[in-house]
Amino acid sequence: MQRSEEVMKGTGRQPTILVVDDERSNLEILRVFLSSLGYRVLLADYPLDAVRMVHHDRPDILLLDVMMPDVDGFALAKVLGDFGIPILFISAKSQKEDILLGLSSGGLDYITKPFDLDILSHKIALHLESAQQMRALQRENDQLKQRMYMDPETGLFNRTYLEGVLGALNEKYNAVLTLQVGNPETHSEMEREEHSGFLKEIGGLCSAHIQKHQGILFRLGPAVCCAILRTSRQGCEELAVRVRAEISQYNESRLLAGLRPVEASVEAKLIPYASMRSFLLGGGSEANI
Repeated sequence: MQRSEEVMKGTGRQPTILVVDDERSNLEILRVFLSSLGYRVLLADYPLDAVRMVHHDRPDILLLDVMMPDVDGFALAKVLGDFGIPILFISAKSQKEDILLGLSSGGLDYITKPFDLDILSHKIALHLESAQQMRALQRENDQLKQRMYMDPETGLFNRTYLEGVLGALNEKYNAVLTLQVGNPETHSEMEREEHSGFLKEIGGLCSAHIQKHQGILFRLGPAVCCAILRTSRQGCEELAVRVRAEISQYNESRLLAGLRPVEASVEAKLIPYASMRSFLLGGGSEANI
């Protein structure tokens, strides 16, 4: 039998197993056995309780009975499938069609009753380890995406990501805010680094205001960032006022620190969805922001 610390080695946490079965005696047997292996065990004897626990506790694996009142295990697995939690069916239903239905309903394994506890423990360990490896791969993939789509100097989304987002937007995105610092035509490496620092700091100060308009902030060029928004004409005007106020306070703090203020211009306007790509990325008279 594999203990929980052997399965989740290196994670620094105790794995959680949610057992769902309408028979209290089955729940108690599994609780005692799995707890002895070092797992944190949650019990649910009713399907709706299982849904609530998955939302609240996010267990690492589900042991799911098939025959339960109101909602059977197959239907419950389909409801919980979006959470990405490994599901192992445990059932007295042992016909080939039952097993195939369980696997097609989102189960990774199907264990028939009566079951051997040693075999069950190895299956749990196998699926937990596999899920752990998948999460590690997902983290690596997310990190690669972040490096691909984030501007390393400012932490803002980059132009490549902007191009992809513009292709996926719907017509509800109807406005653009642009923020330009210093001289956008500069070719001095020192000035470019300075612009990056300004965009990073000012972008951070303004991000909360932009998010209120469901906005996404991007670095468009060396001295320019932009946000695409879902808002009204009044919302554009109010957002521009708030961003300018943040820049004014930012400059006041720089003056108090003996630093020169940042020259910055802010503009927010409604842009038809169909014209947003050409406005931001070129191809029209308005593209050179």
